[in-house]
Amino acid sequence: MVPRLPRWRAFYSGPPTAPSVTVALTPGTTPLINHGDLFEVPSPGERLPGRLAFPGAPAQTADHLAFAGRALLKITTAGHYTLGFAGDDGMSLRVRGAVFTSSTRVAADNTANPAHRGDTLLFPNPTGNGLTLGVTYLVPGTYELEMLYFELGGGSWCEVFAAPGIKTAHDATFRALTPTSLDPATAPTVTLTPSGPGYLATWTDKPGWSLQTSTTLAPGQWTTRSAVPNALGGESSFALPAGPRGFVRFLRP
Repeated sequence: MVPRLPRWRAFYSGPPTAPSVTVALTPGTTPLINHGDLFEVPSPGERLPGRLAFPGAPAQTADHLAFAGRALLKITTAGHYTLGFAGDDGMSLRVRGAVFTSSTRVAADNTANPAHRGDTLLFPNPTGNGLTLGVTYLVPGTYELEMLYFELGGGSWCEVFAAPGIKTAHDATFRALTPTSLDPATAPTVTLTPSGPGYLATWTDKPGWSLQTSTTLAPGQWTTRSAVPNALGGESSFALPAGPRGFVRFLRP
């Protein structure tokens, strides 16, 4: 059963040490699918900033690996949505209970034509950038997401994203696909990590929400912090200075 948490449950399988050797899956969790080898030069085809290491894997990953993720997607407004992925090499994205009605093979070397099959979006062959988009009509409810990725040789990265509406090209309305990224009423999830003497607040950008900080929690003592969202969608961040204490919240005007 998929855990009902605001994160993806992820599984990483590294390269075998010898032919025909079975490699165990390493489980983990991740707030979004935007992973790859942290030691290689970023690909110009990447849509999301801030590439992460594969959960449970070293920062530098070799060739011949597999990566899978499962999550629950919350939808509160009925309508058309465009989901997609990009990566090196192949990927698939399944939305249980949905039906993709159209797809765009942005990367023309996709051997799946069309790229959609029922509830699944496909790029089954090796490539340098498998950018693929699919359109589906979703009604309010919760949907199970399943993502599969494989890497043979060369570059190693994968990402999954989504946007409201019918799209045939990637634009600035896309955001990393998280369990609540398509629900405008749910606040982004913030992660605090040590950074120098202070902390770095990082969150998946969501239009309409602003980050505020305070040292007292008292009314009127909250300060709105500016953070420029990445034009391609993804994560935003703000550096919090060192202090005796600090509080973070999101506000929706």
